[in-house]
Amino acid sequence: MFVLFFIIIIRLFNLQILGFEENLKLATYYSQRQVSIRASRGEILDKNGEILATNVESYILEYSSINNNDSFFDVITEVLDILDKNGEDLYNTFEIKVDPFRFEFSGMSDSEVRIKELRFKNDRGYYEKLKRNYFGSIRDLTDNQKRELEDNIINIKAEDMFYDLVKEYDLYKLLDNQNEMKSRSGKEIYDELIKKFTAKRIRDYVFIKDSIKMNSFSGFNPIILAIDLNKETAFEIMQKEVMLSGITVSPRSIRYYPEGEFASSIIGYIGSIDDSQKEKYQKEGYNTSYDTIGKAGIESIFESSLRGKHGSNIIKVDNNGTKKEDIMQIDPIAGDNIYLTIDKKLQKVTERALNDVMLGLQNTGNKHGTGLDTSNATRGAAVVIDVNNGDVLSLVSLPNYDPNVFINDENMTSEIREKYFATDLKNFGEKYIEDRKLDVNVDELFPLLDKNDPNSLREDPNDIYPKVFFNYATQGLIPPGSTFKPLTAIAALEEGVVTPNETIKDNLVFEAYNNKWTNLVNYTLGDIDVRDALRSSNNHYFYQVAYRMYNQEGLSNKEGLDILANWAWQFGLGRPPNTTNYVSTTGIELIETTGQIFNLQSMKSNIVALSTYNIIDILNKGEFGRYTFKPIDISKKTTDSEKLSKLKKEIKDLVKNILNEDLPIDVDKEILNERIEYLNSNLNTLFLDIVNYYNEEFNTEYIDEDVKNMTNAITEYTMYSLRTEIYTPGNVINASIGQGMSLFTPIQLANYIATIVNGGIRYKLNLVDKIVDINNNMVKEYKPEILDKVILKPENVDAVIEGMRRVTRSGSTASVFTNNHYFPIETGGKTGTATFKENGMQEKVGRAAYGVFVGFAPIDNPEIAVCVVIYDGGHGYFSSYVARAIFEAYFKDELQKNYPKYVPMFPYAYTLMD
Repeated sequence: MFVLFFIIIIRLFNLQILGFEENLKLATYYSQRQVSIRASRGEILDKNGEILATNVESYILEYSSINNNDSFFDVITEVLDILDKNGEDLYNTFEIKVDPFRFEFSGMSDSEVRIKELRFKNDRGYYEKLKRNYFGSIRDLTDNQKRELEDNIINIKAEDMFYDLVKEYDLYKLLDNQNEMKSRSGKEIYDELIKKFTAKRIRDYVFIKDSIKMNSFSGFNPIILAIDLNKETAFEIMQKEVMLSGITVSPRSIRYYPEGEFASSIIGYIGSIDDSQKEKYQKEGYNTSYDTIGKAGIESIFESSLRGKHGSNIIKVDNNGTKKEDIMQIDPIAGDNIYLTIDKKLQKVTERALNDVMLGLQNTGNKHGTGLDTSNATRGAAVVIDVNNGDVLSLVSLPNYDPNVFINDENMTSEIREKYFATDLKNFGEKYIEDRKLDVNVDELFPLLDKNDPNSLREDPNDIYPKVFFNYATQGLIPPGSTFKPLTAIAALEEGVVTPNETIKDNLVFEAYNNKWTNLVNYTLGDIDVRDALRSSNNHYFYQVAYRMYNQEGLSNKEGLDILANWAWQFGLGRPPNTTNYVSTTGIELIETTGQIFNLQSMKSNIVALSTYNIIDILNKGEFGRYTFKPIDISKKTTDSEKLSKLKKEIKDLVKNILNEDLPIDVDKEILNERIEYLNSNLNTLFLDIVNYYNEEFNTEYIDEDVKNMTNAITEYTMYSLRTEIYTPGNVINASIGQGMSLFTPIQLANYIATIVNGGIRYKLNLVDKIVDINNNMVKEYKPEILDKVILKPENVDAVIEGMRRVTRSGSTASVFTNNHYFPIETGGKTGTATFKENGMQEKVGRAAYGVFVGFAPIDNPEIAVCVVIYDGGHGYFSSYVARAIFEAYFKDELQKNYPKYVPMFPYAYTLMD
């Protein structure tokens, strides 16, 4: 027993003491590392399994070095030589460019670019370096000092920073005279390097060294050298991997959108993780150095389903980072596949038809012969939905973009950056003005955000420039115009203020509430019912039924004002303003803007919000109505004393508080007079105080008459002008024909039409049909979901449907559907032509009315509803051509079967559906 114990002790001694040096060498030489195996992203497909977003197999080239050893330049030089020989490029996202030296940062605004540039420089030590240089040992800087420091960091030139990195990253080792050059400046080292290498090759070395340093802050992860190697290059490098320490080539799938720009407003795109998002995604298990994420559309909203789960490979590497042995592998799990409700073929027809009609309007320009100019018809949207389940069959927003451009940062050329992220509105504006011969200048059309800086970002207050990342179908709020009239008709019929067969005399002019409303035409149609009112889009009929709804017995002023809104909300047009949480009115998966119709609370909120600016304007002008006074400025200024600031605020708050009170048209006169006196008295006190302050501090010469007239002017403006604007029943009259504050999106308009024609069922709209895993097992199936059931009488629905049928047969779109090229399947529709700005203001900036069309088909047992909108399209009539193409495509099989001699107006409505 003793002998055995002695032998064990001796062996332990040999292993732990005598063998320590050898074991240490082995432990130092070999170590284990975990290398991520990327999961394949799930595909996006249409309802029939047609691929819209997929992955293509490629190869990725990576470099990892534990010790950043002396072989680095030899290894990287050989790799770069192979890449250059085969015409391959590095995955080079380095923001310093050469030939000439410059920075290139992408961003939607100057401020975003500035933030990225500061972060880029600060990550490389410039914040601390310049802080020491300018402020020494001061630990906490003031706000002014921080701004000064940031300005100095921004002022560092690209070439100076590049020279610093050449020095920091030891690029002198690439030269023959290393000992001599080691102590030289970065500029001197660069001057020697450029004799031996191209500027691009020097930049490649700096980029790789920089990537290693930046990557070291997030642990052991290889850096990516190239992400889309062709097979020949990959195999050549694989054959030399043993000699190329730290270099690995492995297969990788790359996102690919086979149809390019097609359906980009739905699909979206992927991109690298922004610096501002890295912390968030690191917590969710992403490798922020190379993982991509969905940035928009389905790619973004269903990121968690599409991304999959990365696997990992445990490997043994030597101290140069060279892989020696596979130890264990955990396989990745591919992302789920998403099937959309979209029909790819119908989507193609819709996109092409909308684009063709828009191009036609642009080319026609001001040659319509009516003073109309549609040359800026550069934006549009079209939606097609299944009225019986809420599936979205087609959704188009133009202009669109090619999502393939954004997959790799290296694709982002300066031209692409300018096109998508940094549009020169000055140059665009000057050409826009010249082409249209507008009597405005570029600063009026696209004003500078900072008027003191001619190079500052410009804004687009007139919504002229087309925005490719803006989804006009789900986010674009437009006035519906006459396309709202079917809703008014349904509301009036259901409220019982008119019957389907009752006629109302068209008197051309409608007078009520001290106002006059006129028809679009200067002749009377005589006695008309709801069907012909819709066919002819007769304003007078809808004014009359709106007036009746407001004046129903038993309704108060407030209840009457919301009568139309309460109906609109049931159809998903806007929502009650007291809704506490955001609720999509359609339920669609994409980002959606809600919109709103006139209602008392929203109108009051808008008026209250604007009251401050209006009051400031009146007081600056020194007159209102019959009152004149010495102008006074109550706008907020940073130089105001505490007392002056308080007085200004109290005046504004007093007006807001009064407007927020419950003072409808039918309020008791005693109550109203008491509140008028209250406001007048308090305004008088405040104006007296502020006038005395100005007289004492600034030697102004306000007199008592000024105070009196200021007080009376603001009292009258508040209690009569603004209060009347809030509570007047005229708001309901305007809303009845889609005017006033009514704004909705195309997808909301399409869904409201679907709800009418299917008898009152408002379905949640779906873009996603189902989600399945890589083995086609069902993960989630999306079934029809009812958001609301509107109780409607069949005879009322039938009357509205018949009215909309008459629009396409003998109304404003008869020439599209009937006269010139008869469409044999009965359809229904309604046009809308709503101005962007009144009183000639839209023409002054080169814009025209929105052209809106809503429709459905067939008349008996409707299947689909559509909405088409063309910005600056001039008239809804033009948009109806797009609907014609949609109907031809959707009903192709029926048309060919039942009407074999029918020739489509849009030939591709047949060919693209094959």
